[in-house]
Amino acid sequence: MSKAFSHNELFTKAQLYIERAHNEERDGDLYPFWLSLSLEFIIRSTLARIHPALLADTPNSNDFKSLLYAFGFEVTNQPKSIQITTAINRLGEIINDFTQNEQKQAALIINERNTELHSGLKGFQEFPVKMWISDFYRINNILLNYQGLNLTDLFGEQEAKAASIMIQEDDAKTKKIVIDRIRAYKEVYSELSAEEVIKRKEISEKELRKFLKHTLKPNCPCCENEALLTGEQVSVSSAKIIDGELKEEVRYLPAKLACFSCGLKIDGYQQLKVVGLSDVFTKYEYPDPVEYLGIEAEDYVDIDELVERRMSEYYDGGYNDE
Repeated sequence: MSKAFSHNELFTKAQLYIERAHNEERDGDLYPFWLSLSLEFIIRSTLARIHPALLADTPNSNDFKSLLYAFGFEVTNQPKSIQITTAINRLGEIINDFTQNEQKQAALIINERNTELHSGLKGFQEFPVKMWISDFYRINNILLNYQGLNLTDLFGEQEAKAASIMIQEDDAKTKKIVIDRIRAYKEVYSELSAEEVIKRKEISEKELRKFLKHTLKPNCPCCENEALLTGEQVSVSSAKIIDGELKEEVRYLPAKLACFSCGLKIDGYQQLKVVGLSDVFTKYEYPDPVEYLGIEAEDYVDIDELVERRMSEYYDGGYNDE
């Protein structure tokens, strides 16, 4: 097995950095530094758990030795791993719960470490642990669960218990924010006149007609009128010919709810979970077969003959080159 891309080696390294973090003062500079290092290796170990080849850097078609190494072949050069931003993006495509919010937060934590190491800026002094520790635990929980592990496997029993409480409290805060927002919008909406309600519903119906692709129209949790649910594309199925048409299934992870009737907005996967609108939804698209299959029409059509035929449709008797 390719040791540099081994899941066990990468996960063990993450554990080592967590141990080092635990040996530092929580308010010290090294505590967030070691945490950020452990996060990078949890990200990489998650990709390695799926397949080590996902870590191999292949900048061009001729530079594939790292890929061979990931499959267990011996290579002469030092294997190269992908950038951490690429690793984060790849996990975002694979793990539904690892949404753009988690991706951005993970990148932010790691970027602050780079700021600390490679610039004269203060890094973690201006981005203290208390601002991101609950996000750190939540991200680790998502990635560890995908690996078939849990927080205890990385942090130990006591730290994992504290992390779980922090995640739950963060979830409770999110739930309260959403419920309070819905309650406030309901109070305002309930005081509208019948004429205003009808007017807003007409505006909503007009606006919703503009959004046909990549969206759903669930009932608003506030006013119960149709609202707009948008999503981030997760994956696309292989195109299949169904009833004579080329058809592909596009899957989306819910990202935002907007209601044109009452004005309610709910942003992000975590908040949408509170109102039961976090399930991946699918839409069907019908790609152009010529574009999808890379067909060059000129290879199958006599262009001169086609031009002649088209001209004859506009000019009776065709045209003559005199």
